[in-house]
Amino acid sequence: MRAKELFGEDVSIEIALDESPSETQLKELFFYINELLYKGLRFEFIAPNIGFRKREDYRGDLQELYNRVRKLHTIASNNGVYLSIHSGSGAHPYSDKGVGVWSTIGRATDGLVKYKMSGVLIQLLLEVMSRFPKGSTVRRVYEEIYDAVLDHLKKDISRGRGLASETLRKMIEDYEEHSNKYDVRADVFRHYFFVFQCIRDDSGVRYLRNRVIELFNEVKELRDRYREEVANLITREAEALGYINSVIRYRKYEYS
Repeated sequence: MRAKELFGEDVSIEIALDESPSETQLKELFFYINELLYKGLRFEFIAPNIGFRKREDYRGDLQELYNRVRKLHTIASNNGVYLSIHSGSGAHPYSDKGVGVWSTIGRATDGLVKYKMSGVLIQLLLEVMSRFPKGSTVRRVYEEIYDAVLDHLKKDISRGRGLASETLRKMIEDYEEHSNKYDVRADVFRHYFFVFQCIRDDSGVRYLRNRVIELFNEVKELRDRYREEVANLITREAEALGYINSVIRYRKYEYS
């Protein structure tokens, strides 16, 4: 059964295995794809665990990464499925997951790959906001986000709940002892910035998320700076992954 039959509209189904605790083995990928197809689920993408960690650059051997992804791609493509790469965000929005990583993924998949980048785009927005002058509206909202995230994390640590962990506790200590205040690339913030999108006020409203949306609509300079940075990011990624002139390979060209 295809996604359109399930949901009544033209959507794609993606199977995510990337949150599993270890790298996806070839036999595992083969099993999941064939079992799901045998059960009648028609899907377009599958996201194996290829050894990436969220908000960390890949520091392994690129040839090993190529060999691993190439084999996974072969299994998926032979069954009519594309690979999807999750945990694609690096140490910061300009690291591109590490030198040579994107181009390695592109070569291993012949450019027939989906690369999830929602986390990178939020990272990039916060980077842009952090560069506005202190005292400006944009900078004040950025600092409010930073304070709210740290406050939420400290409460989790003190109560031993939610995101509490020894690693997080050490990140907070390191920030307070060694990092510049409101450093967008401090470990604790770059790993946990996503929290701001979930924090709710007493009415249950995700007020910080809403404030960022309002700010983006209100401040043209923020929109212009961010859109330029996004265009640069997507251009780098498209060139490295081999997306340029790939319309025919993706069978997206429609004849009239």
